[in-house]
Amino acid sequence: MKKRTDGRYQSNITITDALGNKKRKTFYGKSPAEVRRAILAFTGEQAQGPTLKEVCDEWQVEEGGDVRYNTQVCYKKPTEDVLEAFGPRRIREITTLQIEAFLRQLAKKGFARQTVRVRLVVLNRIYKYALRHAYVETNPAASAELPPGLTAKKREMPSDDILERISKLPPKGFTLLPILLYYTGCRRGEAMALEWSDIDLKNRVIHITKEVEYHGNTPVVVNHTKSEAGYRDIIIRLKLLELLPKRKKTGYLFPGKNGGLMTKGELIEWWDGLHLGVTPHQLRHAYVTELYEAGVDAELAMTQTGHADIKTMRGIYTHIRDSQKDKAKTLLDAYDAPPAEKPEEKK
Repeated sequence: MKKRTDGRYQSNITITDALGNKKRKTFYGKSPAEVRRAILAFTGEQAQGPTLKEVCDEWQVEEGGDVRYNTQVCYKKPTEDVLEAFGPRRIREITTLQIEAFLRQLAKKGFARQTVRVRLVVLNRIYKYALRHAYVETNPAASAELPPGLTAKKREMPSDDILERISKLPPKGFTLLPILLYYTGCRRGEAMALEWSDIDLKNRVIHITKEVEYHGNTPVVVNHTKSEAGYRDIIIRLKLLELLPKRKKTGYLFPGKNGGLMTKGELIEWWDGLHLGVTPHQLRHAYVTELYEAGVDAELAMTQTGHADIKTMRGIYTHIRDSQKDKAKTLLDAYDAPPAEKPEEKK
């Protein structure tokens, strides 16, 4: 410890961060005792470990560059909710039961299952980071369970009338988009990034290698799709093959007004102008339903839809099967019902 020219006392200690880097930290005080108290307070804090907010801040800085823009936007509000609940708490002191209590509070507010699940996903990712950097020895978020009875947002299947209208649209310009989404099941962003060179009529496949993300109104092409499974060749079914132009074309399938990528504003304007009463994701759901009805098994269907998790694909198939059971029950009930009494014939 040494006395500075300004009259204060100074002492240095060496600390090691989570990455193993050694750093020097300096403490100051009006007396040697005050410096020692500051060092003891700091080392005591260090022994308790960082707060969840401190670890969350590190996680966002270190891994932020690897997270997709849309994912960052999706995680923003859930992360704020997690920090509001646990931010000042020592990360090693938070328990699974406390996390589940937090999730129940969200459920009481009427949040849907997916909304609650994303908060748990954020907590899990923070704790995985903390595990890698030795801030904690266990991950309480990994064993936390979602509250029972959460409502799932229902994705309505487009009506037969809407699908019939789409199948009869002229396959020219932007009007080809809903047809393409319905007959290929590709995601909206994947469709907006498609170029005519991605369509292989000879081998009857569409190469999905990139997609468009919208940063506000600005379209940005990313050369990686939602997951590794997103890189795929979608079979061009006969219905679509008959509608695609046979002469060779270049550029984007759905260019904007300037000839380049379409802005988000242009996309919304075009789509709303079609007055279809359906979303792009509903058309993807219609495609998956037709895969099921055609007898394509879940594992093979994944190669066409770009789902990365077989559990997700099987879950969708189960939902479709259950909905068809309801339809079958209605038909059987109608079949089993006694015929209506015929009115007596007039003599």
